[in-house]
Amino acid sequence: MRLSKNYIEEAFFKNRDYYELMEHRYNAAKGSLTIEPVTKEFIFRALESLKPGSRVLEIGCGVGSNVKWLAEHFSGVTFLGSDISEIGISYALQKVGSLVNLGFTVDDIQDSRLESGGFSLIIAQSVFEHLTDYRKAVAECFRLLGDDGKVVVRVGNGGRPGAGFFGFLKDFAKYLLRYNRAENLNPTFVINSEDPEGRRKQHMENFDICSIPSDVLSMDFKKVGFVIHSFTTCRELSRLTERYGNGNALQRKLMDLYINADVFPFNHMGRVTVLSASKQVL
Repeated sequence: MRLSKNYIEEAFFKNRDYYELMEHRYNAAKGSLTIEPVTKEFIFRALESLKPGSRVLEIGCGVGSNVKWLAEHFSGVTFLGSDISEIGISYALQKVGSLVNLGFTVDDIQDSRLESGGFSLIIAQSVFEHLTDYRKAVAECFRLLGDDGKVVVRVGNGGRPGAGFFGFLKDFAKYLLRYNRAENLNPTFVINSEDPEGRRKQHMENFDICSIPSDVLSMDFKKVGFVIHSFTTCRELSRLTERYGNGNALQRKLMDLYINADVFPFNHMGRVTVLSASKQVL
């Protein structure tokens, strides 16, 4: 069953628990940056390449914790955080304080009201898997960027290898045969566990609307005119090598290729997709 756009948007508009958990994580981290090391590296590299006075947009900023940290540490750049939820932005606005290079707005990246060509960099950290039509968001990112503008995206890889060695072979074949597709999921939008770890897990898993394989995501960016410069699926985070690194000769060979071969499809089969791309101007 495909959930309606209105139902999904209402779930994010009104689910205060979702944003309260984000705020709790921010407070627990004492205001530090809560981004995976690989994603952080991609974002820092893009920020360091910007000219003073450049404008940066973080879409799906939630309660604004990460973009606030970036504004504090990259003072020569102006940051705008956007989110579809007024609840999230209400938390975010409390973080502005005396920062003159930080602002927040309620906005839907699938149909943004922000000006075309207004930004030099767009950051999308775990956003596209929460959208009813992520391809519209890709196109909007292209529109919102100025000439040679950049985008950094982090998405859970919908094409990561399945369970077991035969699951790995099955998903390997799907990549090889170009059979991967983005798939709609049926999230519950529920956070009801009394256990803190259970609530964290529900927060991470119960709000994904679609599953996007890395090769599909890369192709969607190329179709609208982006040029991908850096790309990884974080294969080093996979536990497959722990399971099969000491297996039979075929298993050991495939695991060696899986981790070390920078060729298709091995380079697409990690747990998380992180890419950096720029707007190609014809």
